[in-house]
Amino acid sequence: MQGLLPSPAILAKNGVGDARSPDAATAANAAAAAATATAAAAAAAMAAGGTPPQQANSKAATVESAIDYIKLLQREAREKNQELEDRDKELALLRRRLDEAEKQLSGRSNGSDSGS
Repeated sequence: MQGLLPSPAILAKNGVGDARSPDAATAANAAAAAATATAAAAAAAMAAGGTPPQQANSKAATVESAIDYIKLLQREAREKNQELEDRDKELALLRRRLDEAEKQLSGRSNGSDSGS
């Protein structure tokens, strides 16, 4: 099961866990922990004299974990996009306020110069 997960070096090379996406590193760590727990449970079952898990169950669990991880990444992407949109709106509002303030200041300085 561990062999199916990319190494941390590959994750870092692909930008997972870098400064641009700290939440992706958390999600990757959660997925790795889930895979490790699954592998540990299978090893414990075998050590206890049980039969090894069926290949189909292992594949199904891997696919299920992958689907959950993809949903998590999609949700995080939506949240980040919403946050960026909110910041863009705030930035546009601040720019309008700055333009208005500059117009008021230029109007005052022009008015005071003509009155002297």
